[in-house]
Amino acid sequence: MTVFYFTATGNSLEVVNALPDAKKMSIPQVLRSRERYFCDDVIGVVFPVYFSDVPNAVKRFLEEVRLEAEYMFAILTYGEVKGLAVNRLQRAARGVGLEFDYINSVKMVDNYYPLYDVARQVDNLPKKRVKEKLDIIRTDVAARLKRAENVDVFDRLAGVAVLFKPDYTKHSQRFYVEEGKCTRCGICETVCPSGDLVCDNGIPRFRSEVCEACGACTHNCPQNAIRYRGERSPNRYRNSNISLNDIIKANGYTKDVNEKE
Repeated sequence: MTVFYFTATGNSLEVVNALPDAKKMSIPQVLRSRERYFCDDVIGVVFPVYFSDVPNAVKRFLEEVRLEAEYMFAILTYGEVKGLAVNRLQRAARGVGLEFDYINSVKMVDNYYPLYDVARQVDNLPKKRVKEKLDIIRTDVAARLKRAENVDVFDRLAGVAVLFKPDYTKHSQRFYVEEGKCTRCGICETVCPSGDLVCDNGIPRFRSEVCEACGACTHNCPQNAIRYRGERSPNRYRNSNISLNDIIKANGYTKDVNEKE
């Protein structure tokens, strides 16, 4: 089994880690490589829902690679609303001749701080029964169950509402850095999956070109120095089962850091 994943704060990586004997392959790493053909008996794709949609990096991955498997599955992670992400995944896959046999989702911490109180999200995590859902997914995939998760009325309405969202292509313009807190460690640059963030004399700068709005830079900053204009929550989050080094390695870098858990 080969599982491709995209992660910014570790939720999707926790899902991948719950699948036994999976060969884990980071989507940002694949996009930086030359390899474009992958074959296995089972292939999975795991990623978070962004604004009721599939992250741009995942769409690009599906467009650029060739996947061959007897059984293909996709797992979406989300916080409060997954909207039309399932439908948009199917559309993106079919556009390149792929069909997922199984699609499911896992409700986890919603770390989108412009809308949600992150601390409250963490407090409410036990109610989401993540372990139970992962057990179901693990059993379904092992049995090669064929089923796509239904998109209910609430998800459809939420998906339509997102059409009226602000222009997220300018998302990175809302970041700013509290330079008095910044220690110039460069971690924000190493966790950015898109390469949109670069450090200038140690201070992060956003190029505003290909920002995923994933929050990897803000959530993984050890000093909480990267802020966002209009944020509802000052709290930051990384999945408690995933380390900072896991995020760095997932997004294509091998630099190790000393981290206090």
